[in-house]
Amino acid sequence: MTILIAILLTFSMTASMMLVPTAKAASSLKVPDFAYIAVSTNPVGANQSLEIIMWLNNVIYAANILNNIRFHGYQLTITAPNGANTTETFAVVSDSTSDQDYYYTPTSVGTYTLTFNFPGQIYNFPPAFNFLTGQMNTAYEGAYYEPASASTTLTVQSAPVSALPSTPLPTAFWTRPIYGENPNWYTIASNWLGDLQPGYSGFEVTYNAGGNGEQLSGANDVVGSLTSHIMWTKPLDSGGVVGGNETVIQGDTYFEGSAYNQRYMNPIIVDGMLIYTEPVSFNGVAGPGALSNVVGVHGPTDAVNLETGQVIWSRTDVPYIDFAYLYDVQDANQHGVYPPILISVTSGIGSESWKAYDAFTGDYMFTVSDIPLGNTYWTARGPQGEYLIISLTNYGTSANPNWYVHEWNSSRLWTGEYNGPSTSPEIVPAITNGSNPLMYDFNVSVPFLDSNALAKTYVDEVYAIQNGLLLGYCGYLPSTGTDFMGSGTNLVSSAPYTYFELNIDQATPGSLGSLIWSNTVSPPPENITINFAGVDAVNRVFVENWRETNQFVGYSLDTGKYLWGPTVAQAYLDYYGSPASGAISNTFAYGKMYSSAYAGIVYCYDTNTGKILWTYGNGGAGNNTNSGVETPFGHFPTFVNAIGGGVVYLLRVSIPLKHRSSRVV
Repeated sequence: MTILIAILLTFSMTASMMLVPTAKAASSLKVPDFAYIAVSTNPVGANQSLEIIMWLNNVIYAANILNNIRFHGYQLTITAPNGANTTETFAVVSDSTSDQDYYYTPTSVGTYTLTFNFPGQIYNFPPAFNFLTGQMNTAYEGAYYEPASASTTLTVQSAPVSALPSTPLPTAFWTRPIYGENPNWYTIASNWLGDLQPGYSGFEVTYNAGGNGEQLSGANDVVGSLTSHIMWTKPLDSGGVVGGNETVIQGDTYFEGSAYNQRYMNPIIVDGMLIYTEPVSFNGVAGPGALSNVVGVHGPTDAVNLETGQVIWSRTDVPYIDFAYLYDVQDANQHGVYPPILISVTSGIGSESWKAYDAFTGDYMFTVSDIPLGNTYWTARGPQGEYLIISLTNYGTSANPNWYVHEWNSSRLWTGEYNGPSTSPEIVPAITNGSNPLMYDFNVSVPFLDSNALAKTYVDEVYAIQNGLLLGYCGYLPSTGTDFMGSGTNLVSSAPYTYFELNIDQATPGSLGSLIWSNTVSPPPENITINFAGVDAVNRVFVENWRETNQFVGYSLDTGKYLWGPTVAQAYLDYYGSPASGAISNTFAYGKMYSSAYAGIVYCYDTNTGKILWTYGNGGAGNNTNSGVETPFGHFPTFVNAIGGGVVYLLRVSIPLKHRSSRVV
């Protein structure tokens, strides 16, 4: 209904633009209005919510979803059966099609009267460009939209109105697509959309159950298996024992080496399809970065049926896929999700490019080039599936800095202000300039970084939440200079450093880029190396890893103040973490932090206190990763590989003493 109204009113607006002469005196123009009001459920049960819809026949001239040209002052008066009146006033109408919705829950049985009143409005918005004439149209300057009103009645009964019965959840396998008659099946049909942060390996997962800033797609709704049943197998790589005796170790095996050259990286699950890129020999998959699109460094990209393993498509012209894009469009003309798009990212210096492919066929769709990354950036998904790149950029020099924070929003590819009025991804131009200013949600200065002395040495952004905050630090994190994954520079540093938080809430435009808090931290004693270990948005805590001692320290995300730590040290072998020594593998979910690496023990921490709640791998039967004489470590190295549906999924690596070649179990 909303779409129909939008189309009709758009026609009405277009006709008005054509029929009203631009030379007409604006003050003499009066626009008659007709008001309408309807309710979603009538009759309805007491204490049962319903939707009230109010609109005018006219769309105020030049209104669209991207500007603030709107009708003002709608009033809704609800008269209860006992005669009591309740009035709601809408200062600015939310919808560009003149529609205003309101949710209401009646509590008394009887007849309600609903009255919608539009008090009239003088058009005082700046002149708008008329796309039909190619000129600025001033015909509506000072025009008067005349008052209008409408009313209807609502019958409320004691018994609630029943909804259509839902189709029960299936008890056996089902086929895709899930039909629209089965809307509640979404609870058992989640997706795994792939890496957001570039450069992360399949052995590392940083997942936030709060739904903000997850690095691997693992939102709250992830549904995973609760059994270890094998449904199907598919060969990925060759191996086995080498025949003959012309090897250094008799009976040696072919090189496996997935600890360094991973064969199965960043698998994506979308719409019942498993999508991954095959390796070439033991080179593995190039993975994220500049080589991911180079022909010859990887095999074909495959899409297989998740239930059966049957190949849906396999293409050598589809590169490594970084993530799947499900864009949920909710605007005046469309309500629904675009078919899934696969995105392959090629990184450059200060920018990246996307190549987009249709998930159902692998067909090439379009390229977005020159997507800005700034000096440091964070990526996240917005509430409609949009891909956000929140960057800090110094447009000045180290001596005379000019820092800005900006948010690049992929949904702006299809909003109409950038690539034309169409919202269909199929007709996006083949090459698109992603650095166009219209791709930004905002781009504002950051005075704090301009005036901070430590910011002249080093700035890093480590976390961001859309319409919330940006967390970063100035100055080098303490480092001995030998850490693989230190401050990003591997420089020796023992100076204080400053954490800071910036406001990036678009609901407060005047404060965008302003400082929320800053906290200068002194280095720990004994030349300890500090790594940033992530954020738990549930308990609003961010965490440091003390590298040499295998410990963690927690700080408040709201104030920057120290909360707890250093924690009890993890086993020494966890020094060899993932993706390399110098960073303990850890992840966040459900207000907890989980950590595990080469020592083979999984630690669960309470992020409120830093206390260890439980461990896995060092207990008795069913809670033991002891490898006996099978590995040089005494325990099978164990990593947290995924979290979803309240389950922690572990990956165990077997490294035999004889051959020292690892294999994933």
